[in-house]
This record gives sequence, C-alpha cells and structure tokens, in this order.
Amino acid sequence: MEFPEVAPAALTGAAATYYTVPANRKLIRIKIILSNTSNAPVNCLIYAVPSAGSPAIANNIFADNLDGLEPVEADYTLNLAAGGTIQGLASIAAIVGMRIAPALQIV
Repeated sequence: MEFPEVAPAALTGAAATYYTVPANRKLIRIKIILSNTSNAPVNCLIYAVPSAGSPAIANNIFADNLDGLEPVEADYTLNLAAGGTIQGLASIAAIVGMRIAPALQIV
C-alpha cells in the first residue's frame, strides 16, 4: 500500500489541523513521523477527529513525551470518513516536526 506524503509541518502549542480527508474518500491507514528537534522532552498529542468533531480523549491516537532529538514513527489503521481530520499539538510550539502519509480508499 502506497503512502503519499503530505507536506511536513511543525506542531503548534494548540490543537491544529494538519490533514483533512478529501470528499469521497476514507482514511484507512496513516503513517506519522514525529521528530523532536530540541534536547528536552516534549509532550505531543495527535488526534484522528471525525468530521465536525473536536480533538478529545476519545479520538486521541498518540500521546507521549518525545525524548530530545529522537524521532518516533507510528503506523495506524483507522476508519476516518471524508471531512475527518488529523490534528495535533506539542507542549512547546515549533519544536516537533511532523510528517504524515495517508492511505485512502475511495467510497
């Protein structure tokens, strides 16, 4: 299964949208790579949010402290319909880079 990469971004200090599932598609898998560019641990949260939803404990898919200068790669199987989003935040803004690669299915 191919994972076309979405442009990388730096996580902000408040929840922000980094990917939206396009119309007539369903997100079935996603690969996420997080990289802490500082020497200190940074807490990160990533959410798979249903359309018209908001980031909450119920849709959290990643919650962890990233060690300094240590990348983390995660691969998730999801069922996120069109309009759903991948959102994230970090305890310190502009320190953690995120690269995501979604695998979509036509519905």
